[in-house]
Amino acid sequence: MSNPSEGLVLSHLAGADPFDCQGNSGASPSALISNSFKRSTNKELTCKDINASGSSYQALAEGVEDLQTRFAQVNPVLNTLQWVNAAEVFGPVHIVAIEVCVRLVSTIRLGVTVKGSMGSTIGCNGETISADGKLRRVFRRVMALRNRLGAYG
Repeated sequence: MSNPSEGLVLSHLAGADPFDCQGNSGASPSALISNSFKRSTNKELTCKDINASGSSYQALAEGVEDLQTRFAQVNPVLNTLQWVNAAEVFGPVHIVAIEVCVRLVSTIRLGVTVKGSMGSTIGCNGETISADGKLRRVFRRVMALRNRLGAYG
């Protein structure tokens, strides 16, 4: 994610799980806990409960070089499934899955730079990240929204 202000908000009922992303319980006056996740300018994955008053973003992980989200949405006109970014979403009702990709990087150089294809990493957007001696790992997870599956088609 080139823009650190972009992020993802995931909500759940406080009755099902009273804890927010920081492990706080009962901080939200709402029946809904809405955890906002974003990458900070310090390459940290941060979060806060946006429904809790006085809540501020706190770091969960450091070394987050990239954070991307894509959404699988049903095109109601063509009745097809397509992966899109947030700006291309028709509306929340059409989303059936979310993909989150995180690229982590070590804070220190390992001292060994491998040349060629063995020394490069494929990033969240399919881009090639050149070897610079740092260890990188890319984690990608697709979450199906079970309450939306079968709603179309």
